[in-house]
Amino acid sequence: MQSEVSPLENPIWNSLSTNQVSFATVSPSNDVKRYKVGTIPFISFNPQRDDVHDDWAKETISLLEPGEHLYALGHMPKHLQSHQYAGLTITCLGPIMQMENKHTSTRDSPSLIHDAVVEIPNDVDGVRHLLELTAVAYPTYFRGGATQLGRFFGIFKEGKLVAMIGERMGCGSRREMTTIVTHPEWTRRGYASALIAHLAEIHKMEGKTSWLQVSCSDAGAIRVYQKAGFVERGLVQLWKVHRTE
Repeated sequence: MQSEVSPLENPIWNSLSTNQVSFATVSPSNDVKRYKVGTIPFISFNPQRDDVHDDWAKETISLLEPGEHLYALGHMPKHLQSHQYAGLTITCLGPIMQMENKHTSTRDSPSLIHDAVVEIPNDVDGVRHLLELTAVAYPTYFRGGATQLGRFFGIFKEGKLVAMIGERMGCGSRREMTTIVTHPEWTRRGYASALIAHLAEIHKMEGKTSWLQVSCSDAGAIRVYQKAGFVERGLVQLWKVHRTE
């Protein structure tokens, strides 16, 4: 019997086709989808289609602004991998690890840290705090519009946001944790662990399974996630999709 394919094999496509369909911008054939401009920089391709035709490039280019680059996870049509097209560059950045939460460990961090976790409002001031922290600690993937996709939580010290976590993709009962970052001057205080436990507990109460993605080379982060109850689900390829003109 063939095992069921996890929706996390193609998390962008499955999120934009289900829970987050309202955030999708789609190509004419509906075989290429991206998150709306200003939210998160991700694009996806229909995993049920891998035809050998030039429309893949044309439809991909139609969704990107000149000079814009997006990222894809999992499925990439073979024709885009093996051919060069004017105005479009596809680069494989290697595998990243996906991890799923198997139990919620909420009290590995002192209760005072848990008590300091607050939900960050989706308003001008809240987004400003998020952008200030991610500019230092997570500049590649975060956009202010990401707050439309889910809730963000953080820890403030001396009036500044020093650690944060948020929700990003969602398909079925699975909800992604993302942007788990701490300001370099405030690390090694247990803030990341407290934030992970806080959001994992919320997901558990809502009947959702928390999952996240992490660089395979980030051993420190992987240890933190394992301590919080996450286990490796598998690896998926990360791709960079760049419209060059």
